[in-house]
Amino acid sequence: MNIDLKTPFLFLGLCGLLLGAGCSGGTSAAPFNKASFDKKLWNAGGEQRQFMILDIQTQHLHPGMDQSDVLTLLGKPDHEALANEVTRPAANADIYFYYDIGLTPEAFDTAQFVVVFDGTGTVIETSVFEN
Repeated sequence: MNIDLKTPFLFLGLCGLLLGAGCSGGTSAAPFNKASFDKKLWNAGGEQRQFMILDIQTQHLHPGMDQSDVLTLLGKPDHEALANEVTRPAANADIYFYYDIGLTPEAFDTAQFVVVFDGTGTVIETSVFEN
């Protein structure tokens, strides 16, 4: 009796790849667009913050805003860094505010909402950074 063990392993491997692709591919851009900004929920911290990111970026926080306005909107950041402490600083960047937004949907990494300011304390960009 000759049993070919390669076929079941190839099939299971292919299923695993397809499942993994489906899980990670569909969530990389989403959850960050599912809820409107709610200052009370934002200030409570945690993963509910990630659902407000797109609304914050499109409706509330934009390049050109002053650092004091960002502090009024989002509160004190969870972490701050100077541009010389960042691996790849943005052009004209001076200081970075990091707001923890919890685990990514895949639950592999933690993520942070990043607000970047120039030397005058003006927002030059925002992004989501996964550790």
